[in-house]
Amino acid sequence: MYFCIFGTSAMAQGWSYPTESIQRLPYEYGLGTEDAPYVITNAQQLADLSWYVNNGTTYKGVYFKLGNDIDLNPSVKFNSDFTITSANNKEPQQWIPIGFGMSGQFFAGNFDGDGHKISGVYPKVVIGERYNSYAWGVGNDKFYACGLFGVVSNSVISNLTIENSLIILKDTELTENVFEGYYTHIGMFAAAMKGGSICNCKNFGHILVENTNSTLIGGLIGYAQSGNNSPFSMKDCENHGNLTYRGIPEYAYYNSNVIGGIAGKVIGDSFSNLLNTGTIRNEQVVTDGHYGSANSCGGVVYECSANKLSNIINTGDIYNGSGLFSSCTADSLMNSYNVGCVTNGCGIAHSAYLNVMKECYNNGDIQANEEYSDYIAGLVSILMHKEYSTLSEYHMEKCWNTGTVKHLNGYAAGLVVEFKRSLYGEYENDWVVNECFNIGSVMSTSVGMNAGGLMIWGPMKMVDCYNAGTLSADITYGLCYTVKELERCFNYEAKTYRAVESGSGIYSEYDCVFGDYYAPSVNNVYYLNISEDSESQDYETRMGKAMTIADFADGRVLGLLREGVQDSPWHQDRNDGYPKLNDADNTVSGISDIVVDKSLQTHKIFNLQGHFVGTELKALPIGIYIMNGKKILVR
Repeated sequence: MYFCIFGTSAMAQGWSYPTESIQRLPYEYGLGTEDAPYVITNAQQLADLSWYVNNGTTYKGVYFKLGNDIDLNPSVKFNSDFTITSANNKEPQQWIPIGFGMSGQFFAGNFDGDGHKISGVYPKVVIGERYNSYAWGVGNDKFYACGLFGVVSNSVISNLTIENSLIILKDTELTENVFEGYYTHIGMFAAAMKGGSICNCKNFGHILVENTNSTLIGGLIGYAQSGNNSPFSMKDCENHGNLTYRGIPEYAYYNSNVIGGIAGKVIGDSFSNLLNTGTIRNEQVVTDGHYGSANSCGGVVYECSANKLSNIINTGDIYNGSGLFSSCTADSLMNSYNVGCVTNGCGIAHSAYLNVMKECYNNGDIQANEEYSDYIAGLVSILMHKEYSTLSEYHMEKCWNTGTVKHLNGYAAGLVVEFKRSLYGEYENDWVVNECFNIGSVMSTSVGMNAGGLMIWGPMKMVDCYNAGTLSADITYGLCYTVKELERCFNYEAKTYRAVESGSGIYSEYDCVFGDYYAPSVNNVYYLNISEDSESQDYETRMGKAMTIADFADGRVLGLLREGVQDSPWHQDRNDGYPKLNDADNTVSGISDIVVDKSLQTHKIFNLQGHFVGTELKALPIGIYIMNGKKILVR
């Protein structure tokens, strides 16, 4: 058994890490059973638990519960800019993680915070033995770990909040060469988990990592995966802390150091009700002064693989990454959204491997500054089938974007840049996109680049969709560049209606889907034409039907979209300039905030269809709106 602690241990703040064998039991109350768990009431008992685990007691199947709030550094303030202030300039007491590695030094019990808080967590980095795939990649059999817990196996961590805490890790603290195959896992709650779950936990602590290599950083967990007969799951967890990685050129390998607001990398069963509000930054600087790792962080999880994903939310600003994930793989992604600003990424994910994506949206502004991100989109740059899935169809339903999407060096799209079949091309089933829209501006400023209102390389079938966002690029497409079937769709972007010069009002003049050229099937497809130029009937047949502003405003287009369709999703209010899509799921029961003071003015406000309506509640009529990603009732 091998482990090493970096730094020194000292008595402070009324507790100390034991330096010799403990003869006493550390718990005054409880039996360690589910009905009568051991109760931890003070910092010394928590430190004793760490000592026992790090000396080989795993507590497999044993239950623990906090009986009080615990402050490990009561005279210290850990600030959101990663600075530390304390009374009399006193050095904070460093915490030694509970569980070094998988050679008998891991925690296998169950830890219930019982609604209490642990404050002042300031952990040391420890080095333990790697167990199978606990470290990322193949290399040395040891890895660095940092967090309240180090390594956790088949455990449940629940009902706990960590606040006023800080992790600072720099390469100077790592005694082994970072290029010798040593991996680093960092999470305020746990560095690594195998099996079990984490639920109803909140982090308000901050993390700064500099010049390490092969690092997984998460607000709560660095790395987690399912164990034998114990699928890993996360639910009802939040991160409110700021997370930053900084790297100099020799450490800036492409995406070797990654961050997620909740977790760095997770492989498990289901993840639901996850929220990040913290600012996430990955600043791996290359020699020309630019950041060298676009898509190197996710607002919630950097890399995620699960059966089901639902209610995944980000409201924090993301730098060099995407709003929710860099990459996600799942059967379904449901009811998830981003409202934070994003640079060098997408609103939801850079790449996604899904069977169903439903009721997901982006309200945050997106900009790509770097050459390392070829595509950006309001939702996902590349959307593919989940590997080895055999469904007959793959659906993107009721998804939308209202944020500005701007690329300085590549392609941009309102929703998705490119739809693909399976990564390996085994299956011939197709994507169907329905009831989706974009009203955000989409632009690419570099020469020869494309911008698509909804997509560029589109799905096989698109039904009941529209674009009303302005487009700006050398080549623009109102809806998409390639598609096989279009039904009941329209483009309301006034500048993009031609097949040449400005691109295409609906799709390109020659449509190529997976290498085959053919004329798409078009039924009830319209576009706004404010030009006096005449167009041939052949052009209108290919491109859809030209309509005037009056045709859209007075309900003519609405009637055509609803003609012959029962339970049509289209509606139009009296003051709307064009038809909108209903959102039957935005009901009064979904209200999360009741706003009484109509003078409140803090965020952009959107109606239930995702359209921006203003910033002053006092100027709005009574009703239900979306503000800061939540439904609110104005009365």
